[in-house]
Amino acid sequence: MILSMKTVTSYLLLICLLPVLSWAEQKVSFHQISKTINNEKIEISGYIYQSENGEAYLAPQPDLKSCCIGSRQRSGEQIVLKDLESIPATKQPVTMRGTLRIDPETGQMFLTEGEAVPKENRLHLLFAAAAVGTAIFFFLLRKRI
Repeated sequence: MILSMKTVTSYLLLICLLPVLSWAEQKVSFHQISKTINNEKIEISGYIYQSENGEAYLAPQPDLKSCCIGSRQRSGEQIVLKDLESIPATKQPVTMRGTLRIDPETGQMFLTEGEAVPKENRLHLLFAAAAVGTAIFFFLLRKRI
């Protein structure tokens, strides 16, 4: 069975892009949260704040004033971080992973069994995959000529 150059190139491109495509993780934004994802594992990004009573909150907005953190008016826009080790407040966005629980009476959201997701720089893997794909492409192109 002889494969055409176009078929071989398509397969090589798919093989090179497969690691990149597998990196995409299901993330949820604050706008996508609804009661349908209650008690499910999620990954969400936001800013961590400490309230006056010591509770940690995750919110989508940077630079919230202390009066807004943990307020009832903002309960649908902030997630209480429960069962966590000490996580300091930060001005940089943080991605958290855990189980989202929504109180049906108040609508207050809680992230339990949560952990901060470390930022990984996988750009070097992308360049390596592109280099291997390019080398194979030129090798096959040279064989054809």
